[in-house]
Order: sequence, then C-alpha cells, then structure tokens
Amino acid sequence: MTERKTVFHIGYPKAGSTTLQKHLFNEHSEINNLGIFPTQSIGRISGHRDNDCEYLKNPRLRRMYDDMVMIEGIQYDNRRMSEFFNKYIRELVASSEVNVFSNERFTSVFFAHDDLRDKARRIQEIAPDAKILIVIRNQFDLIKSQYRDHPMDPRSFAIGKPVSIDEWIRIARDSNAVHFLESLQYHNVIHHYKQTFGNDRVEILLLEELAQDTFTFSKRLAHFIEVDQDEVHSCLVNKKENEGVSQVYNEFRRIRQRLIRIFDLPESLPKSVQPIIRSTNRRVENYLSSSGNKERYTIADDIKGWLEDYYTNCNLQLDELYNLPVRKYGYPIVNNNKCYV
Repeated sequence: MTERKTVFHIGYPKAGSTTLQKHLFNEHSEINNLGIFPTQSIGRISGHRDNDCEYLKNPRLRRMYDDMVMIEGIQYDNRRMSEFFNKYIRELVASSEVNVFSNERFTSVFFAHDDLRDKARRIQEIAPDAKILIVIRNQFDLIKSQYRDHPMDPRSFAIGKPVSIDEWIRIARDSNAVHFLESLQYHNVIHHYKQTFGNDRVEILLLEELAQDTFTFSKRLAHFIEVDQDEVHSCLVNKKENEGVSQVYNEFRRIRQRLIRIFDLPESLPKSVQPIIRSTNRRVENYLSSSGNKERYTIADDIKGWLEDYYTNCNLQLDELYNLPVRKYGYPIVNNNKCYV
C-alpha cells in the first residue's frame, strides 16, 4: 500500500462521522472512498444512497470492517485478516488518489469490540504506514447524544430498563463492564495511536469546528490528508447528517421497554404474518423518529462536576500538547474556583 496515500478515519461515534462519510469521503474527486456508507441510523439521516459506493457493492469490504471492529480478543485471527486484506482489499487501493478507510466503531465501545488499543493494533497490522484521522467532541455533548440514542441501562441496551441520564452516567461510571466514559479520555487514545503510527501521522479535529468554523476544519483536514482544501470545504459547508432522535420516539421506546417487549414478535405467530408486523413496526419507528424535536437533557450538578474532574487532565493535554481550542468550545475543565461534593 502506498504510504502517503492511505488514511484511516476512526471516529469518534457521534462526532460527524456520517457527514464525513457521505459528503466528503464519497464525493471528493481526489479521494478513493473505501469507508463505510451509512444508509440507516437511529437518528435522522438523509435518504441519499450511492449504490456505486465500494462499501455498498463489495461484501468483502464490509466483512473486513465487521471482523476488525466486532470480533473480540482471541477470536480475532491477525494472520487471517492480513491474508484476507492482501488478497481482496489491497486491489481496491488506488495509486493516484488518497485512499480513505472510515469506520467510527474503531473508537466505539458499544456495538463493537471494546478494546480500543486492540483495534489500533489491527489497523497497524494491515496498514502500518497509514495516517490516522480522529474527530472528537465535547464529552458533555457526546454523552448526551449517546444517551439520546440509547436511554436504557448501558450494560445492556437490548433488554435494559429505561433510566435517567444521571443514572445512565452513574451506571457507566461504576460498572466494570462499561468502558464508555473511559473511552472519551481522548488524550490516552491519541497518545496510543501516536505511539503506534508516529506523531506526524495522527491528526485530531474537533466536531465543533466542523459545525461552527467549517473553513478552519476543512483547511486542517485537507492539509493532513493532502487533498484540495476548497473542494473539502465545498463538500462540507452546510452539511449535517444524523440528527438526534426525536423526543416522541424516545418516549415510544421507553414505553415499549417497560411493556416487556410487547412489540416483539411472539414465536407463536404464523411466519406469513411476521414480515407484515415487522414492516409495520419499522414504519411506525421511522415516522416517530423523525417527528418533532430531539430531546434535550440537563446533567445534575454533582454528576457534571464529577465529569469535569474526570476529563480535566485529558482536555488540558489536548490544549497544551496539540493546541486544540477545547476551552473555546466548553470541553470539561475544572474551574478552580468551584468545588463539587
């Protein structure tokens, strides 16, 4: 694989990934898009679908991502993945364009293998000279967005009971099985990737700049992956995907969860009826998810104080080592004049 021409965009989830994947990586004339192409989401995304996108037409590319981000620990075979990559994926890599691989689940602990260091090693094993693009987001906002999508007990979204956002954070904080808050210690993740790939091969961008200063975001991204800056800006300006889940849809899901999955299909139903019920359920969910405003949340002062304390050192490192404007965008940093019990 050509060194300078390969970029892995690894997330974060809830940090503009769908916007980048659909509007930049798939549209920029100098990019060979080998990243995922989202076609559905819990949140509201546009109906735009490019069936010529490599990810949608190539089951082997989809399998590569599934294996790399989903298979846990010892079940993942490094040698087999390297052989699979060399046999089926390397031929997709273009020599005259920047090849961008993109999947936010490389930095996700939900619906994915939760060892972020292990997933970094997996990338390194198949693309040791790749550049790594990381987009981060104010931890307060990312936590709220993640909760909005799944306001159930974070130890098990599928069967967990609905909980308040404060209880959700407490469970994530106190449970040894949930590593979500830990995964948002951005500096630790960045440091590991810099150790693995090299200081100059890792770039960190802020979602807030994409939203509020698209020119600066585009300039930094274009310089890092070595493509035309004006075209990056044109692809991204005024683009936004994956709007948050609506308040009415979340209330529907809470009721459904409390009713012990009453909307699920009983095994006793005739198979001929099941597709009709599934289709109806999907239509109801799609309608409700796009109806009305998204739900807003306020984190209690004691929980907010704990989060500020927990993320302060990490965010100070982002400020001091990488000159990222985290203070400007309100990232959690303890104010020494405040004291939380």
